Amino acid sequence: MPKIVDKPEKRSMILESAIRILARKGYKNTRVAEIAEEAGIGKGTIYEYFENKDEILTASFQAFMSEIQSVITRKIQGIPDPLERLRAYISAWMEIFDGRHIEVMEIMLDFWAEGVRKKQAGGLFDLAAVYHKYRNFLADLLREGMDQGKIIKTDAVEAASVFIGAVDGILIQWILDRDDFDLKKAYQRLGEIILRGLEPD
Repeated sequence: MPKIVDKPEKRSMILESAIRILARKGYKNTRVAEIAEEAGIGKGTIYEYFENKDEILTASFQAFMSEIQSVITRKIQGIPDPLERLRAYISAWMEIFDGRHIEVMEIMLDFWAEGVRKKQAGGLFDLAAVYHKYRNFLADLLREGMDQGKIIKTDAVEAASVFIGAVDGILIQWILDRDDFDLKKAYQRLGEIILRGLEPD
């Protein structure tokens, strides 16, 4: 009797292997054969799921962003207070950058680089759409807090953009020099500074 292949599971395994290799070697230095070796399968099997390395990177990006969204949703679910949801949002990023996730953070530089290179709207690698989504999510949270008098009146989209810029900026610095500061503590400090600045006197 032929062995039944769980295609979604195998595809997911290939992507996890790809992310590990991409994180270690970078996009340009990674070969499909190395991803296959990491996954414990033949190179030809990868081409049953992906046409080329670009498609693997795109799918890795989508899988990684889906996992990030899952962590954020779990953290903020059921919290009615907008300020507390912002705190939970920051806590979610600390969880994302902890444990096994921390091993793949360097791939973010490849994601950003490819996102700029392939910035066509609506494409599979539409990084602008990802930022747009998170900006709107944070802006809505800020507006809700303003309506309740728990957050100072400000331009919600601008404030959300500053917040996202700070999150990304800290990550880039840490990727370039991991020994200079503790990533989790830096995000805790960021949360304190931003939330203190948003609270009314």
